[in-house]
Amino acid sequence: MSNPSRLKKKRASGFSEVEVHNLLDEIEEIKPIGLDEWMITESSHAQKWPDKSRTADSLPAKVSAVVPEEDPDWESGLPAISS
Repeated sequence: MSNPSRLKKKRASGFSEVEVHNLLDEIEEIKPIGLDEWMITESSHAQKWPDKSRTADSLPAKVSAVVPEEDPDWESGLPAISS
């Protein structure tokens, strides 16, 4: 079972838990390290969440808000999504 307390407590508003997990999956696949990759991430995210106005600037900010900087194995700390 994952440990939700490992996530930072500060959260940006407007992202659902499912959307955050989707964003983290996209990041794992795309591995954005520069603006070009964040633009690809933005485009991919917009296809799945067209009603949201997420940008290449807001997406890394959200990741920073939920992923502990000191945890290289951050994915193991994500809360499970219940169906």
